[in-house]
Amino acid sequence: MSSIYANSFDEIDCRLMFRLTSPRLSSRSVSVILLAIAVLGVFAFLSVAAAQSECVQSLDGNSAVSGSWTGDCLSESTPTGPTDPPPGTRYARFYSFSLTEQADVTITLESETDPYLFLLDGDGDVLRENDDISTSGGNYNSQIRQTLAAGDYTIEATTYSREATGDFTLTLSGLHAAEEAQPTPTQTPLADECVSTLTSETTGGSWTDECSSRNHEAAYARFYSFTLVERSDVTVTLESDTDTYLYLLDGDGDVVAENDDIDRDGGDFDSRIRVTLDPGDYTIEATTYSAEATGEFTLTVAGIDLAASNPTPEPTPTTVPATAAAIPTPDPTSEPTPTAVPANSTSTPIPEPTSATVPATSTAVPTRQQATPMSTPEQTATTAPTPEPTTTPTPPEPPTRQQATPRPEPTLTTVPTLEPTATPARSRLHLLPAATPTPVPTPPSAGDRAALVALYNSTGGANWTRKDKWLSNRPLGEWDGVITHIYNGRVRNLQLINNNLTGSIPTQLGNLTEMIQLDLHHNELSGSIPAALGNLSNLEYLALRANELSGPIPAALGNLSKLATLDIYLNELSGSIPADLGNLSKLEHLGLSHNELSGSIPAALGNLDNLQFLYLSRNNLTGCIPKGLSDAQYHDLGATGLGFCE
Repeated sequence: MSSIYANSFDEIDCRLMFRLTSPRLSSRSVSVILLAIAVLGVFAFLSVAAAQSECVQSLDGNSAVSGSWTGDCLSESTPTGPTDPPPGTRYARFYSFSLTEQADVTITLESETDPYLFLLDGDGDVLRENDDISTSGGNYNSQIRQTLAAGDYTIEATTYSREATGDFTLTLSGLHAAEEAQPTPTQTPLADECVSTLTSETTGGSWTDECSSRNHEAAYARFYSFTLVERSDVTVTLESDTDTYLYLLDGDGDVVAENDDIDRDGGDFDSRIRVTLDPGDYTIEATTYSAEATGEFTLTVAGIDLAASNPTPEPTPTTVPATAAAIPTPDPTSEPTPTAVPANSTSTPIPEPTSATVPATSTAVPTRQQATPMSTPEQTATTAPTPEPTTTPTPPEPPTRQQATPRPEPTLTTVPTLEPTATPARSRLHLLPAATPTPVPTPPSAGDRAALVALYNSTGGANWTRKDKWLSNRPLGEWDGVITHIYNGRVRNLQLINNNLTGSIPTQLGNLTEMIQLDLHHNELSGSIPAALGNLSNLEYLALRANELSGPIPAALGNLSKLATLDIYLNELSGSIPADLGNLSKLEHLGLSHNELSGSIPAALGNLDNLQFLYLSRNNLTGCIPKGLSDAQYHDLGATGLGFCE
């Protein structure tokens, strides 16, 4: 915006300086001219400030605003295509917003005029851009869907054509309640009817105005609590005909994870969270994307031990009291005191104990139904030796037990005995074999961390312009230029634009298999493009333009079935264009211009039905142009010097 005024001021300054060098000017004239220059400078500064205030608007939370394009505000962003209108020739409006936490943001620009949309970071660098939502479907509006880390951002709403005017509507959604204007007051406890304890893997419910969401403004919700007794990989799925939204909260009510759509581009607007959780209490909030939406839903969970989460209370044991760790050794000089044991019906008497048995002064053992009778003297003597008393004690009245069946061997669970070394007897829990400890699973993001470290070491990370948190133990989502998936912490976007990367791209980047966007353009990368990038099965956006890459284009890039943008122009790539690129059925943008490519254009490229942008010029291509390529809406085929195939 300021470049127009700066250029005008420079022209005036140059003309005035020429006049000042004229010998015919008096000193007074020079003073007047200098004063005029100062006044013009102030005027230019004020004009720029006024223009900026009119061109930039701050958005507080989710918004829908209207505007119009006029010559007062100019676009300064560089479009993706090398033949697009240059910066400073399109009108624009700018909208700033801030995030305090990671969010899935959707920006939509609608107009009768063909719009173009840019998303800029806090430094003014382009993070993402879009021309048309669906050229093949006739939707020429623009839309950007992006997972953004906390920070400041600016939306540039402009047009595809230069100096185009008209009205537009801009919509921003996906911001959390934390980004809304005012902080949420202290919340009251949830009503009992709004919260349920998970008892099965599948639960049905409905949204009504009786229960409100704690995290989605003006939306209805239901809550489901559970407890984990060990570290677990948990999956929560929320399905409904109503557009859903899902939150996972910890024991303090803080959001651990959230999700809007499973596959927005594929039309799956149900919600799913996959996350590894430590032991503790958690709550699922099942809500809707829209305010005050009603309907029925199904909630499904996996990875939760519901039996451990909801344990059945055990009856109080009646055999050995918890305080009885061992039977004390009696004093042989003391007189035994008989202890009566209540008799039960339908009982069978047990053999009378002799002097070698445990004296009656031992702690009485309560009876229980179907208990094993006391052991014989010979058996007891081997396990619990006692001194022979000076007098023969009078045995107590033999207790009777209900349907007791004698056993030849004593059982530890009936009468625990002393070890020979008089070590106190252990409880039943400790007598069982020790369980094999469950190994702590490796975090899903561990391999991604290794891949990013390899990139840092291979491309001179110590000299990067921006490298905050890199190589630290902080979550990968806090590393500069890295955006991670909310549900599993794996790398989703890697954007190191104009960041002074030198050296070669490591093959380990092919391990970032959850990555959707890889953007390393405008650096000084050299060497070849690793074929391992063909392993990035979820990649939708690959931008390596404006580097010093050489060698052939890997045929393995033809494996990227979800790829929509391939920008590798302005490099030193050589060899032929791989016919495998014709397998990229979702490709919309192919930029190969300004390289050293040779050979013919593969006929398979003519099968790319979704191709909208095609740039092949400034190479050494021969032969003819496959007819299907002329269907691209924007191309530079005329600049290749080649004719169309018959």
